[in-house]
Order: sequence, then C-alpha cells, then structure tokens
Amino acid sequence: MITDISQLDVKRIARRTSGLKKSAIKETTRDKVTENIQSLEDYRQYWDALYSLRKRYQRTSKFHRGDQWSDPVLDDNGDWVREDQYIRDQGKLPLKQNIIRPMLKAMTGLFRTEKGKSIVKSRKENSAKIEKMLSNALQAALQLNETREIDPRTLEIFLLSGLPIQKVGYDMVPERGIYDVVIDYIDPNYIIFNPDIKDVRLNDLRVIGQLHDITIDELFVHFAKTTADKERLRGYYAGVTREIISETYGLSGERSEALDFYIPTEPHKCRVIEIWEKKAVDVIEYWDPAAGEEGIWEGTLKQLISINEQRIQKFAAAGWDQDEIERNLIVYDSSITFRWFYKFLTPFGQVLREGETPYDHGSHPFIMYPYPLINGEVWGPIEDIIDQQKAINRLWTLSDFILGTSAKNTVVFDSGSLGGQKIEDLGETYRTVGGVIALDLKNGAKPPIELGGKIANLGINEMIGMQLKWMQDISGVQPAMQGQSPSAGTPANRYAQEAINATNNNRDLLESFNSFRTRRDYKVLKTIIQFYKGKRYLAISGKDGDGNVYDSDIVQGLGSEFDLVVGQSTDSPTYKSWVDETLKEFVIGGLIDIEMFLQHSNLPFAESMLEDIRNKREQMAAGQMSPQQAVQGLSQSYNQQSGVDPNQINKVYGMINKGAA
Repeated sequence: MITDISQLDVKRIARRTSGLKKSAIKETTRDKVTENIQSLEDYRQYWDALYSLRKRYQRTSKFHRGDQWSDPVLDDNGDWVREDQYIRDQGKLPLKQNIIRPMLKAMTGLFRTEKGKSIVKSRKENSAKIEKMLSNALQAALQLNETREIDPRTLEIFLLSGLPIQKVGYDMVPERGIYDVVIDYIDPNYIIFNPDIKDVRLNDLRVIGQLHDITIDELFVHFAKTTADKERLRGYYAGVTREIISETYGLSGERSEALDFYIPTEPHKCRVIEIWEKKAVDVIEYWDPAAGEEGIWEGTLKQLISINEQRIQKFAAAGWDQDEIERNLIVYDSSITFRWFYKFLTPFGQVLREGETPYDHGSHPFIMYPYPLINGEVWGPIEDIIDQQKAINRLWTLSDFILGTSAKNTVVFDSGSLGGQKIEDLGETYRTVGGVIALDLKNGAKPPIELGGKIANLGINEMIGMQLKWMQDISGVQPAMQGQSPSAGTPANRYAQEAINATNNNRDLLESFNSFRTRRDYKVLKTIIQFYKGKRYLAISGKDGDGNVYDSDIVQGLGSEFDLVVGQSTDSPTYKSWVDETLKEFVIGGLIDIEMFLQHSNLPFAESMLEDIRNKREQMAAGQMSPQQAVQGLSQSYNQQSGVDPNQINKVYGMINKGAA
C-alpha cells in the first residue's frame, strides 16, 4: 500500500489548512535522474545486503507451511537437488510431521488472549477527559484498521523472521469516504534499510524504504492529478500494459524468491521505490523564556528577528527596563540537526514525489523491531527449532523405511516338495482361512517356515520423543501452554503452575512485540492529533459517553505532555470477568449506582440496558410510566435475553430511586 502523503505535503506552506490538493508531477531533469540512479544503486546495495535475512525468512516460512524437505543437498553425482528428491532417488518416501505450526499457533493464541490494550496517559494534572478521548480515538483508529487481525499476522512474521514491520499514514478510506489513519503490515522481503543497525531502538537507522508493485491505474490514483500527469506516467512505464498477465506466482511464496530490486515479478505491474532518508540540515534553535518554549524554529530568521523587535517596542512602551526586556526576548542560534526526507522513484530515476516528512512526529511512517539484534544479527525464534524438526522428519522417514523393507509374514516352501503345484496357488491357499496345503516332504525336507517376527528396537521412538522434548524446551511452548491434557495423577495446581511457567518462557517475545505495538500506537496517536480537525464521532463500541466524540480544540496545546502505556491483560476474558465481579460487589455494597456499573461493565447487554433505564427514567419523570411498570418492563426484557433475575432488577432499581431521591 502506498499512503497518499501528497495530502500532507503542504504542511510548510499552509499549516493545518483544509482543501489539500496533490501537487502535479514535475519532469525530472537529466542531472537529477543521474543523481537518483546513483542513489538507487546505493539503496540496491542495502537491499542486497539483506539477502541472508530474506532467505532465512523464506526458509522458516517453508518449514512453517510444511515444505520441510526443500533444503538443497548434494546427490551421489555431485549435483545440487532438493532433499526430498534425494530421498526418493534412494527408494525412500520423505515423510514429515509438522510440529512447528502447532507451536506457532499456540503463541498467536496466547497473544490473542492476553494482547493488552493501549491507553493514553497525560503528564498534566486533571486530564482525565483528554486521556479518555485520546484513548477512544486511538482504539477507534485501531478498530478501523482491524489490528485484531493484522497484529497476529505480524506476530507470525516476527516469529518467523525476527523483523515485524508496519506502516502508519493518513489517507482516504474508501469504505468510509473520509480521510483517516491507515495502518499496513509489510512483508520483510520488500523492505529496505541500512543493514549496519545495532540499536534495537533504531536510533542508528538512516535509510528505510519499501518496494511497491502496483497496476497502472493504482499508479494514476496515487501520483497523477491531471491528464498531463497521466501521460508522463505512461511514458515512465511505457512497457507496462493494462492487460492482466497470468499470475505466475499466484498465492505462492515463490513470488518473494524471484523478487528483484528494479523489475516487478509481474509484467503488468509498475515498480515504485519508496525511500525515506535521514539527512543533516541547517536549522535555527530557539528558546523563548516569555512563552516557556524551546525547539527548532519552523519560520524564517527574518520572522524571528521581527518578533523580537516588536517585543522590544512593546516592552519599552510599557516602561520595562533594559534587563527585563532582554530576559523576555527569544534567544536563538544556528545549528545542524537531522530531518527525514522521502522520495518515490521509478526504477529509471524519475521522481514521482519527494519532500520533507509531513508528520509532526518528525520521522518516517515505518515501525520496525529487529529481534534480537545481538551482534548486529536478526533472526526469527522459529529458526531455533528447525534442526529438531528436520531430525524428527528423518527419524520418521527411517522408521517407515525399516517397516517397509522388513519381512512381514513371508512363507518359505521347499521347492522339492511342491509336487508340481504352482507357488502362486499355494500362496493363495495359505492366505485362505481354513485352507489345506498338501506337500510331499522328501529327503529330509522341512515344513514351510513363516518369516516375520519382531523388528529390533533401534530406539527410534525414544529419539523422536527426545527431539520433541527439545523442541518444547527450546521454543518455550510446553504442553500446558498448548492446552494438552496432563498425565494421570497430575494435581490441578501443578498443571496451572506449569501453564504459567510456559507463558513466562515466552515473556521476552511477547514483551518485545508489545514494545513494537507501543511504537506503532504512538505514531497512530501523533497522527490523530495532527490531522483530526474539529469534532469527529469515534465509531467505537463502549460506554464512555462524551469520550466517543473527538474534539481537536481540547487537545490543542497539549504538545508532547502525554505518554502512551500498554496495559497488559486488560482485554483478557479473565480480567473482564474480575472487573464485572468487582463492580457487582460495589453495587451490592451501595458504593456505586447501576448506571455507573453499566458504564464500566463488560456485560454484552450493559449498553442497551443502560439506555433503557435512562429512557424509562425520563418517562417516569414525565409521568408516562410508573416505577412498577418500568421495573416490570426491564425484568421481562433482560430475563429473556440474558437470564437476569427479576428480583435483582427490583433491588437495583430501588437503588436508582434511592440515589435519585
């Protein structure tokens, strides 16, 4: 996905104005094309340097899917062949038991159960209303982008490659017909960045980008404004046709294996190379003691000097002495700092769009968490158990081969005793229930002998069990975590403790992924604050009242005085059940009324019941309904829907009347 950041480019020209328009594509000069081609070669070298990471990710993905005999091996002729083909050439059948997939499913299942919830915390006092509104705005944006689905898929990419990547932008959402925050998750095969990073926080990231393969129509939508723009784009991609060519790699991982930096995998696609680069620029640092502000001055030096001159005149007219005037002037100095710049390029060096980052967070839109980045290396946790998976497959194949080549109920007849009978007829009679075979045993011939017996115990089953145990120990996915039944006689408290310990074994992975999600949600929140204007209804289910309406006027001036906290387990069924039980005790104890209970409860009928109670209270106040009729209506409605005891509703409604009195 290409986020249409052309909607944001005029930030420097008309800050926070409406009616943003795309800028027309300008023809790239010959000198600029030459410069861009050289830069593309530098980016290609970065991409080539990530070859090992991509290949290891592709290998773990194959093992995860079940293609576990794809490693190349040397055959007897010295040629490289797939391992399964080499086994077949030896007369064996390459079998596999995919143990990796269930382990990864257990991890994603644990994440779905205990994935937590992002909430906003302000550093200012008495900011509960802002916190609630921003938290709801954040949750609404996450729901709009279906992060409940893309986050588990990103977690799988993290476990397979060690490199989860998502992207946060602000673009048109066609289904809703409005501009909103857009989140996309990215295949690591298509990512570009400087490969010498060593800081897991990515403080040493200088270049990051993405390869896009899009159709000619998508190219027009993202980059064209006029007919002239469309003609120029057709010239850039003259070899691309609108006709859909047969997909060679449909729903196949072979597409990523055939990926090239310059050429798309399908001939009807246009390759667009998106690059974000951190560059040193000259800036003006300032400190304004009168306003209590400091930072980078976004205006011109002339404007800053003019402001100081106006202050001098104003303060002098007010009778201030020279020292007081100087203490309230803006102090500034030239400096050099880093700024992020972006480019969308064709493979031939033409610029489709470029500029300085339009985002207030001052960075690129990507979120990446290289794991574990020890000694500069990144790898997926699944890589740790591939050798054990291969050993299990080889042992299973060996066991099947031994069983297939061993003697099984083979009968030996003395050829001199057959008396002219055909061996085929004797074999058929031998297999017949109640069959009789007549043999003329001469010259000391022995009766028929049946070969079979027991196969020698080679310890294959024990070795397979040992490899399975190692896989569990290495991955941290124990049987209790997978929900397997405990052995007979295992106490319940011990099994529960084993499940907790199994979760702790993977705590590092889950916490690392939560750090990734926190960074993502922070950029989502900054994007919301920057681009949500006026009042906007938040399409989010909940009982937060005014918190479901976002008002940009409330958050103006908030600046950076907020923080983002990911609260663990707040979305788990266990946590929700505990909250409901606690709230129920508060109601019984008379500490809160039923309306407050329903506002914070997770019961599925809480919101509709709260609305009904308020409607019936209004009808009672208008004399349209008696208290008895109101209680009767509630008891009939919710006793059918959710099994609520009518007597309890009577008690609760009594609390409402008592509280209202």
